[in-house]
Amino acid sequence: MQEIEKKENIEVQYLQIINLSDELLIKMFFELRIDRLDEKRLMFLILKELLSRNKLSLLLSSKSIR
Repeated sequence: MQEIEKKENIEVQYLQIINLSDELLIKMFFELRIDRLDEKRLMFLILKELLSRNKLSLLLSSKSIR
């Protein structure tokens, strides 16, 4: 039962992510902490979405600006 809820939560997060702009996704990505499991999942979903939009280079270029 808990696995089903976890999967549904990830799906809801993904549906929310796909509606965000590229810039907001990048900003959100850098604000997450990699040491938290739930935030790791969110980072992965953001990366997946940026990759599907062919915008992964925006993430890399914004990292070098910081």
